Amino acid sequence: MSTDEPKPALDVDALVADLQARAAERSASGAYDAALGVPFETGQSGVQLRPWIGRSTRPVVGPALSFTKRGLMRLQQPVLIDLASQVSSALARQQARLDAESVRRAELEEQVAELTDRVAKLEADRGHTAD
Repeated sequence: MSTDEPKPALDVDALVADLQARAAERSASGAYDAALGVPFETGQSGVQLRPWIGRSTRPVVGPALSFTKRGLMRLQQPVLIDLASQVSSALARQQARLDAESVRRAELEEQVAELTDRVAKLEADRGHTAD
């Protein structure tokens, strides 16, 4: 019986290192705009509200429309902020799952390549001993 502890399902440090390495490769290849050179941060929301859409530029009734729109937006704002935060967290969780799946898939592809090489060696050795 083995006393080794089971391997954790997700190695966060390896995942972050892999993502940073891939981002560096893509940046070097020109896939990202140089103006986007921001470090990895999780502080920004994926969904943002746009309060400036409550402004009306109509000549005569614009101020009244703006006042009405701002009032309606203030009433809806708590619900919309909650909805935006739920969507943002769901997007972040889905992105983390996708990234973890990509890393796992790459690991499995490496294992398949190694096993294919081993099978080819065994077949070559078997062919030599049969002669």
